[in-house]
Amino acid sequence: AGGTYSGLGSHNCSTCAGGTYSNGGASVCIACKTGEFSASDAETCTSCLSGTATAITGSSECSNCSVGKHGSSTGMSQCEDCLSGTYAPHPGGTFCYDCGTEFGAEYTSAAASGSCDLCVSTHYMDDNGRCIKKPDGVEKGGAPTDLRSMKTKEGAYRFTDTSRTVYACPYPSNCLGGSILNGSGCRAGSWGPLCFACEPGFHLASVPTKGSESIGGEDDHRCVECSDIRYGWTGLLVA
Repeated sequence: AGGTYSGLGSHNCSTCAGGTYSNGGASVCIACKTGEFSASDAETCTSCLSGTATAITGSSECSNCSVGKHGSSTGMSQCEDCLSGTYAPHPGGTFCYDCGTEFGAEYTSAAASGSCDLCVSTHYMDDNGRCIKKPDGVEKGGAPTDLRSMKTKEGAYRFTDTSRTVYACPYPSNCLGGSILNGSGCRAGSWGPLCFACEPGFHLASVPTKGSESIGGEDDHRCVECSDIRYGWTGLLVA
């Protein structure tokens, strides 16, 4: 009978174990292929249902695709990762949801994600998981960011890593920009709010722009060491 086998010299038929099958009159049971399974006493193997898979030969069951993965067809040996910008929130998923469609164009995700927990490069994620448009003076490209890792452009300043407001520096060259987590963002020799003041031993000077032979305008003012005689003093901004 199907689902059984009889070895050489045996007078009785034995039941095929789960993960194997026989068509009847067999001397051995045959293992199911990857993407298939069977219970005991099976005459044939069954393809894994959509949303499940097995990469093991001789499997007695298929496993649900994990969160962040999906099985779009039957008979899969492996579930597929959701692409970036999509997600699968539950085990056994047969497709991935689109972040933009479900939450809005400002939301995205990494590959193999179970949620849309990232923002596109023009937005940052606040502490409540909302994607907020980045203010002017902040770098708009690069990897997804939250409020604390948001990077300012050169010439811009944030008071703390939780500040939502970005200010233009009165002397842009004193403000290096970048992530405030890595320091104040002020050029060496400058300090204070908006990097407006020079530290002891430094003075405010007008420095030629790159490629220019003349003294620059206001945007080229920065703190330089007093011992640097190339640049003249332009104001009393010593702490």
